[in-house]
Amino acid sequence: MSKLKLKKGDTVRVISGESRGQEGKIISIDTKNLVYWLKVLI
Repeated sequence: MSKLKLKKGDTVRVISGESRGQEGKIISIDTKNLVYWLKVLI
């Protein structure tokens, strides 16, 4: 599995799931479980 070089403050686009296509800014990262929390930008 490759490492993602994402950090807090990066802007990302959701590519799967219920929020597909939305953009957001990373506000928190859980490195143990590889979970990213986003603040959605509309």
